[in-house]
Amino acid sequence: MLKNILAILLSLSLTSAVQAASPITLLAQQCLQYEVVLDNNGLNDAAENAVALERQLIGLFNLKDSVNYYRQFSVNSEDKELLLQCQLRLADEFAALAQHPKVEILSQQLQQSASAHEQRLGQRLSQLIARQTSLKLKAILHTTEAGIKHALGQQSLSLVIGEHRCSLPSDETAQVENSAPFSESIATYLIEQQDSQCRQQVWQAYQLRAKDKNQQALQHLLDAKQQIAAQHGFPDYAHYALAGQQLSTPELVNQFLDAITQTASAPWDIGQTLSVASTTPIEPIFSQVLLQKIYQELAVFDVTIEEVDPQVLRVWHKRRLLGDIYLSQANTPKAQRVRQSVIGHQFGQVSLAFPDVLTDYRSQQQLIYALSETLAQLIKGGHYYLLNTLGDSQDSNEVGQHWLSLYLSYKLLPAVTDGSREDYLYRYATQLKVFRSKLALGFYQGALTPQKYQNEFELSFNQTWPQAQDAVYSFTGIINQGPLYYQSLWQKSLAQLIFHQNKDHQYQQRLFSTLMINETQQSFSQQLATIFERPVSPSSLIERIQDDQRSYAF
Repeated sequence: MLKNILAILLSLSLTSAVQAASPITLLAQQCLQYEVVLDNNGLNDAAENAVALERQLIGLFNLKDSVNYYRQFSVNSEDKELLLQCQLRLADEFAALAQHPKVEILSQQLQQSASAHEQRLGQRLSQLIARQTSLKLKAILHTTEAGIKHALGQQSLSLVIGEHRCSLPSDETAQVENSAPFSESIATYLIEQQDSQCRQQVWQAYQLRAKDKNQQALQHLLDAKQQIAAQHGFPDYAHYALAGQQLSTPELVNQFLDAITQTASAPWDIGQTLSVASTTPIEPIFSQVLLQKIYQELAVFDVTIEEVDPQVLRVWHKRRLLGDIYLSQANTPKAQRVRQSVIGHQFGQVSLAFPDVLTDYRSQQQLIYALSETLAQLIKGGHYYLLNTLGDSQDSNEVGQHWLSLYLSYKLLPAVTDGSREDYLYRYATQLKVFRSKLALGFYQGALTPQKYQNEFELSFNQTWPQAQDAVYSFTGIINQGPLYYQSLWQKSLAQLIFHQNKDHQYQQRLFSTLMINETQQSFSQQLATIFERPVSPSSLIERIQDDQRSYAF
């Protein structure tokens, strides 16, 4: 009897201890304990060594994905610190591995392999090894970037409005003669203020709210990035960052951005424009109903999605089990990788969150894209983690999921009405990203000139802003993506080109296999040659994209 009582008490205490430990605490412990150990075997068989390395690396990558998964949630300061420590620990572990002589030798051997999977793994390893920077320089970059993001995160705006007419009637301080402090949210002000000049004044002041705090820090960041570029033999960081991308030079990126530059509503007028525009007619729909419709459309690609329970879906392609999708609630549809699918090593896991009801066009489109992103993470046909997550380049890796989203939207949603709220918003968002992409490219070339970016702003918004080059202080993309800020525009435009030129053909299964699975591990240039039935250069693609945008709306 005494033994039974002790056993029960011990069981209860262990259960309480497990319950007390948060998932983030356990994850941090795993991070601190994790270590990639390369065995001392010879390098005679590159294929066997590649598999052995994958088994070691996949644990590290799974931890990294777990960190990214938990970072999307609002957590307390202690857990936030644990996640940061975990992230830094994993980065240091991978940096040490990338500098290991055995890995460099293996990458060279794999590139000589007869297997396309091994060749591409060797190329990925070689790219990662070449892109490593010193711990000291990494620390400088992380510290500087964190300070810039913090300043940009301050949404408040301290502004004295010099003209009484620019105060909103509801502002009690408007009674102060000749000046009134700005006391509204920027969005509220831009919608409620009827005077366009007042809206312009406040919007421009808001864009420069972090300039004083970030000007020196951003210059410090640029100097550090230019140092990295110089160490690798490039004239500036823009050239360094673009090397290896599909648009591999600043000239190609500028050619693309010029090709898609069109006039949209001015940033300070877009709120007013949207408030009076009609919406594209669409009926509200339960998310689960739309998901069922998506599953039916995916059947043409031999994709089957079955319900394990109300919160878990199991995904198959033909007879291949891809992995599971975990469903949850959120205000906005969103997909987040939990574990990457890797053939021969592990099944995938993706979290898909969405609201119960999708009331408008945008939310329904967001769910379609989130499901397309989810499937793209589960169905990739590579035998190694790095092949399924990196792709040939950062500006080509997501073309497939954008194409699938366009295909499903074409099947399930009505066409966007010209002059509708959705049409105006799409055009504005595109041109804002076009302008910012030009800014980011110029900044990292050290070539920001006031007149040039005043002209670029006018080309996109048909309005004058003499301080347009100072918009570099207004968005986090200047540090998060830098010269690659254009990449989502490029991938969406390329996906639209592929979709428009093939939507009436019976080639959808071939496109799906080529863009989404890529079982034969073609390079992206080879994939494009397969799709267009001839080799295509970046310049010719840009010309085709420009012609395509003239032919199709939204």
